[in-house]
Amino acid sequence: MHGAHISLQIACAFRLQDSVNAANCLLGLGEIGFSKGAYDSAKQHLSSARSTFIELGNLTGAAECTQTLGLIYLYESDLSAAETELQSAQSQYRAVGDPLTAAQCTQYLGRLRHQQKDFRSAEELLLLSREELVRLGDSRTWKHVVSGMIVSLGLERGTCSQVILYT
Repeated sequence: MHGAHISLQIACAFRLQDSVNAANCLLGLGEIGFSKGAYDSAKQHLSSARSTFIELGNLTGAAECTQTLGLIYLYESDLSAAETELQSAQSQYRAVGDPLTAAQCTQYLGRLRHQQKDFRSAEELLLLSREELVRLGDSRTWKHVVSGMIVSLGLERGTCSQVILYT
């Protein structure tokens, strides 16, 4: 029902030539699809939203679409596509002055390296992300999520110093 309501909003927005509202609705549908595991439709909605955001010059909206596309590819284990999208999102967030979300992209890239079994690079990226989140005064739980990932990586690799340092 929720998705049908958004689809109706998109149709109305396009009919009214309200591209901003249409792009936001497409982004919403993409995020709903992602959360429900409907990755193919999510990718279609996010790609359409990203194109519209780019046409409108809304780089933050485009970056959000790019990041979510990267996460979908990460969940699908299409690591090459995930890396491309996440690196692009990271650059886009830096360009619009959002270092916090750029640091989150670094964390996702660390997760990607972990999936590739490149533990050294995963650890470097996760530590970099955590340092950046702490430096930015992250009041959300992201720095704790990253710390947990570092502990998990340390346990997996048998590097107790990392486990002790971040517990």
